[in-house]
Amino acid sequence: MLSLSFSLALLCLPNGPGVGPASGIRLPAPPRALVTPLPRFRRRNHGPGTSGGGSQTLSGETLKEGHWAFSWRSDFTDFQRFSAAQAEANALAHGGFDAVDHTLVETLSVAYGVTDDLELGLSSGYYRGTNFIDAEADGMGGVESSGGDPSGPTDLWIQARYRMRHDRHGHVAALFAVKAPTGKDHERLVNGELLEGSSQPSSGAFDFKVGLGYSRFLTPRTSMDAGASYTLRTRANRFTVGDRADLGVDLAYRLTEDVLARGTGASSANSAASGSTKTRHPTARTPIAAAHSSSQGSAHACGSRNGYRSA
Repeated sequence: MLSLSFSLALLCLPNGPGVGPASGIRLPAPPRALVTPLPRFRRRNHGPGTSGGGSQTLSGETLKEGHWAFSWRSDFTDFQRFSAAQAEANALAHGGFDAVDHTLVETLSVAYGVTDDLELGLSSGYYRGTNFIDAEADGMGGVESSGGDPSGPTDLWIQARYRMRHDRHGHVAALFAVKAPTGKDHERLVNGELLEGSSQPSSGAFDFKVGLGYSRFLTPRTSMDAGASYTLRTRANRFTVGDRADLGVDLAYRLTEDVLARGTGASSANSAASGSTKTRHPTARTPIAAAHSSSQGSAHACGSRNGYRSA
């Protein structure tokens, strides 16, 4: 099966303890004329799970009982470059500043269908940051700065997805997940300074996520996912990264295969029993193989989904 997909995602990062005006802009690069970040936009967001990466749309589908799915996702984020002199100038103006050239987060996920409506999964990965620079004003008109390339394994996510509804109108599933601090949370700069939690491969804290996903086929080849999730982050090492909210809509078009319904309703059940051609059912979604793309990065999954198969 070959498909194309398009995603529209919204990421919200509310301020929280430890998320404030002590570091540089973590938004995509502004015009070059705006060299000095505006204080009201400055947040500590470099590491995995902050603004440094794409947002993945939550699906309403679950794996069929006894089936497995494996996926590999890569998120590359390129930030505005700052030289040591620029970082120190920003630190003098605002008290502190940090930036990173680019980051790469690679994530491996595995899921298993316990029942047709319950799916359990694990995911973890590896984080790399390139040319991280931190500058702090010393209060006497001077600046101390240092750099590094933080890297290491990320935390482990344990999740459960329960499908609450599946009919001709589509699939609706609820997501519950917990993040355990199994990754590396003690990366240091060249001068020995310990990085803040948001710039580490691991935040060092337990996090909790809830979400709701909806999926359906709009035509035999065009499908849609829509999802919303909220991540509650806890405090660790005297630092809190800040909560995260994700909203996403994903459209996909299957280039090579239609989707056929398998035994939905009395008429299609009778047709299946008699050996006739299976009825098309474009309004509910579960292909035998699915791939979901994010606004940045990619994901590939395999595994039979509930009640439908490829033509």
